[in-house]
Parts: sequence; structure tokens; C-alpha cells
Amino acid sequence: MVRRFFLSKLYPIFLNLKAKACLIVGGGKVATRKVKSLLESEANITVISPEVTDQLLNWYNKNLIIWKSKQFDLDDVKKYNLIYACTNDDDLNKEIAKFAKRYDKFVNIATSLEDSNFIVPSKLERGDLSLAISTQGKCPVLAKKVRKDLEAQFDNQWDKYLYFITNFRSRLKNQISCVNKRKRILNEVVRKVSPDDMIEDLDRHDLEVWVDDIIKKLSEGKKL
Repeated sequence: MVRRFFLSKLYPIFLNLKAKACLIVGGGKVATRKVKSLLESEANITVISPEVTDQLLNWYNKNLIIWKSKQFDLDDVKKYNLIYACTNDDDLNKEIAKFAKRYDKFVNIATSLEDSNFIVPSKLERGDLSLAISTQGKCPVLAKKVRKDLEAQFDNQWDKYLYFITNFRSRLKNQISCVNKRKRILNEVVRKVSPDDMIEDLDRHDLEVWVDDIIKKLSEGKKL
């Protein structure tokens, strides 16, 4: 019999961190990876560390991040929304997490689920399509394997497919006033049109003509 040890069940969520104050304590490889992902989210990032990697220094020189070349002080956590403790000192990381949680901050230590109150899932992206995979922090290596397995299933055609579906949904709302009819038509399209049907280099005009033709057929009760 396998015994299971769970912390509180983690709630899956996508956060809008644009212009949010985020703190990275540490200046090594782990800190660099965290900063890279936060830059993609357009967060306001501060790094506190006496020394940083060349990549972090490069981002600092380009004014993409704030770098405070100093030792960390516990009061540093107070003005930040989200905090990563990435130093090579486990005791310091735990102290940072303890103090951050005292002020109801979101804090993560990559090596300690028990001391974190959020984790970052393994992620697969195809344009605006994002798939997040998590084992609730129990085995990140397994989450990465699942992501790799999904990469073949969700290829780059899904980026085009999402663009098509988004365009279709928008034009459908403009042309059909009945909500139930819109739902029926959209469900039919998602069921019948697949990513493999996406045409390479389809320009916007041709896409709109194709979408309007599908809407016309389905609104008249015809089959695709």
C-alpha cells in the first residue's frame, strides 16, 4: 500500500503580473531562470544579491530589472507581491519564506515545497495556448516528462488553431445574436474543425471569408 503525504491542496491559477513588484533574492542560475520567466510576464523585477550572473547583469544594463548589490535584509520583503528565495543558503531561504508569509506574501523556494506557499508548474505553450502540468510539487521531474509527452500531441498547429477559433468566436458574436445558437455553432466548429485543418500562411482576409462561410452554413442548419 502506498502512503500519501499531502500538504494543503494547491489551487491552479494564472496570474497577471504586469507591473507587479516581484523580488528575487539571489543572483545565480536559479535566480536567472526565475527572472527570465517574470520578464515574459512584464513584471517589475528587483534582484537582491551582492553578485549576479552575466545574464542578470545584461538585463540590468538594459534597464529591464532593478539590481540591488547588497546582502538581503528581512525588511526587503514588505513591498513586494511575489518573492523567490534563490540563495545558496537553505537557512536564509527558509528565513525569507517565514518572514514573507508573516506579511501574507507569495513566496517560493525551489528546493522546499514545505516552506513555499506557491509553486510554478511545468508549462507548455503554443502561442496563447498554455498548458500547465503539476504534481502538486511532489515530483517536478514527472511533470516535465508529462510536458514532453504532450509536446508531440500539441504541435505548432495549435497556435494557428487558437487564432482561428478566436477569430471565429469574435465574428460569430457579431453576426449571431442568440446566445444558445452561438454556443451550438461554436461547439460544432470545435468538434469538426481540427488543428490539422489549419492552412499554412492563411492571410486575414481569406480567414475571415472562411469563417463567414462556416457561420453561414451552420446558421442555416447545413453540415460542415
